[in-house]
Amino acid sequence: MKSNSVKIWVTALISLIGVAPCSFSFTTSIDAIDSTSRYVGSEQYWWDSDIIAVQSSYASSDGHLSVSHGYVKFDLSSIPNDAVINSLTLTATVEDIRHDGPDENPPPSISVFRVANDNWSREGNTHILLDERLTEGQLTYTSWSLNIDAVDWSTDLVDNVLSLAFHNETIPMYHPNSYIYNWVFLYGSDTFQRPTLIINYIPEPATLFLLVLGAVMLRKRISVD
Repeated sequence: MKSNSVKIWVTALISLIGVAPCSFSFTTSIDAIDSTSRYVGSEQYWWDSDIIAVQSSYASSDGHLSVSHGYVKFDLSSIPNDAVINSLTLTATVEDIRHDGPDENPPPSISVFRVANDNWSREGNTHILLDERLTEGQLTYTSWSLNIDAVDWSTDLVDNVLSLAFHNETIPMYHPNSYIYNWVFLYGSDTFQRPTLIINYIPEPATLFLLVLGAVMLRKRISVD
């Protein structure tokens, strides 16, 4: 991947002059600019910004499962197009958790996927496909460390938009006499508790070269003094 090859080159350059890589990395926090939820295989959707990851079993449909994914969108225009991504952490705040059914039904297990299609809007009613898996399912719903090696991030950096999806991995056990719901509701982009993406990155090579050059000149000046 392009990002991996650039990262290797950057690391080698920094090591050559004996400066810690963290000296040239930056961390920024970006709030979500939009969010929505869509059911899979139907035209049901949510007009508010709630992020809803649902698996539910309907007794009236002989165990038919209804699945909803929650989507969130971030503006990456503050990150240089050729930046090298060191880490991505997605944070969110839980609004509600529901775990119905018999005791043997496990709690929600929420994973995160990248979504290549950034053209969705809250008013749409078609399902949005999930692309690369960025995490495994987890039982804590406040922070997800995304797998940066799963994606070539250059596309998202160039178009300045990153869309992510929350998916509930837990399939509730069918119960013949009731609806079984298994969900996590997360606060969306319209609230002060909106999801946040924390990005640690190294600037593009041109900016990095100037930073490295400045560090070299400073080291020389200190050694002369």
